[in-house]
Amino acid sequence: QLANRVENDSELCSGLVDAGMCRALVQRLKAGQKHAKAAARLFAALSCSSSMGCGPSPSAAAQSLLQVGAGDVAVRSLMALVDIAGGDCEIAVATDAAIALGHLCRCCHEMQRLTAESGALERLVSLLGSDNHGASVASAYTLWQVQVGQSDLAERVLTSGAAPALLRLLANCPANDATARLNACGALTPLATVQGAQDALGDYD
Repeated sequence: QLANRVENDSELCSGLVDAGMCRALVQRLKAGQKHAKAAARLFAALSCSSSMGCGPSPSAAAQSLLQVGAGDVAVRSLMALVDIAGGDCEIAVATDAAIALGHLCRCCHEMQRLTAESGALERLVSLLGSDNHGASVASAYTLWQVQVGQSDLAERVLTSGAAPALLRLLANCPANDATARLNACGALTPLATVQGAQDALGDYD
């Protein structure tokens, strides 16, 4: 319920971020999977809502974590949830974790770097290949946000095998699923400028 309120109340979101809620959620995620579902859902809502209206600036959630030196811990905690993706419950948690990470990386070079250095790219590509459409769309969004303004990271996304999976997502998504198309195209666009991209993109049948 709180996550739903945060998504529709920017003032509430700002108050929670300012009060240190993001760091508290990271601690909850570190504590184990018992409360992971609710924590990941709220983290995704906070990171999304706090990025609205920021323009080309990092979200308030990302800034609050970096200010207390918790950026790396946040990335590793969220990726731990992506790694458990299996059953329906776990895939829902993994999807929220990927969404949260994508919003943290948006317009934030430091979070982009921390995400890449954590080994997250290959794991996000694995989630991208999931049979769960929502998880694939969430992973595409995060891979997109990781690359923006970072040509070397685009090369790493390409070599991690993202191109074929992104092309499959784009080809198979419903015609009315604008979010899936946007995320897939957003993640593919930086790849097109990377050396060797033509071969990787051309391999898709």
